[in-house]
Amino acid sequence: MRRIAILTGLVLALSTIVSASSLHPAHAQTIGPRSVIEAYKTAFAKGDFATALVNFADNVAVSDPFTCVCTTKAGFLAGLQAAVQQNPGLGLSFSDTVYVLDSGIHRLAVASDPIRALGLTRIWVTETIVVFQGKVISYGVALDLSDPSTVQFATLTANP
Repeated sequence: MRRIAILTGLVLALSTIVSASSLHPAHAQTIGPRSVIEAYKTAFAKGDFATALVNFADNVAVSDPFTCVCTTKAGFLAGLQAAVQQNPGLGLSFSDTVYVLDSGIHRLAVASDPIRALGLTRIWVTETIVVFQGKVISYGVALDLSDPSTVQFATLTANP
């Protein structure tokens, strides 16, 4: 019976330590998520992709239908550069970002000559960015299908 009481006390003590340490993950941040994401947005909107990716981890997980599904910053940069070349007249406009814990979510209006050639003025995508210890570790893009123009774009560009 004494062993059970000691083991129970040990388990409770360890779970308290683990729980307390997991309550404060933001203290481990070297640069806060807001600073990282806002710096990214500023440089990205200017078309300065090398600067935009400065705070991306070398092994960032990227899921972006326009650039790449890849696991390296170099692969993502190459995908961005190719996407820009394929979209002359590119224009980008970010919405405000909503921050939740170490993540930021925002919409991005995208316009380009190929999009206008489809009879559309722009499409919307949603970007989700996760920051850990001052580095972007996850970057995801999805078409915002709540927008009729984006739905039309998805329909027109879908593979048969």
